[in-house]
Amino acid sequence: MFGSNMYTNIRSFEVIYVEIFIEKFLKRGVAIMKAQGISFKKIALSSMIFFVSVLVLFAFYSSKDKFTGFDTIKYMQIQLSNETNVTQVAEKYTEPENIDRFIAEVKRINGLQSSGFSDKTNLIIPVFGTN
Repeated sequence: MFGSNMYTNIRSFEVIYVEIFIEKFLKRGVAIMKAQGISFKKIALSSMIFFVSVLVLFAFYSSKDKFTGFDTIKYMQIQLSNETNVTQVAEKYTEPENIDRFIAEVKRINGLQSSGFSDKTNLIIPVFGTN
C-alpha cells in the first residue's frame, strides 16, 4: 500500500520542486538581463551571427582548394638526378605560388617525414592545373 503510492508522491514532489527552481532561476536571469539592458532579441541575434560565422568558416576551410582555383589533375613519376630535397623539386616542377602546397602533397604521397631524400631515385609528384 505504501510502496508505489509513496514513490509517486515523492516523484511528483521532485517534479514540482524542479519546476519551481527553474521558474525562479529564469525569473532571476530575466531580471538581471533587464537591469543590464540585455534583451532576448540581442542574445538571439548574437547567437545566430556566431552560428552562421562558424558555418561559413567551416565551409570555407573544408573546401579551400575549390576557392584557390587549383586542382590536382594527375600525378606523375619523376626520376631524381641531382635534386637533394623537396624544395628543389618544387622549384623545378611547379609555379612559385604553389610551392608550399606542392611540397606538402609530395611529402604526403611519398611518405616523407622530412624535406631531404635518403635513397629515393624515383618520386611521385602532383601536376596542378586551373579549374
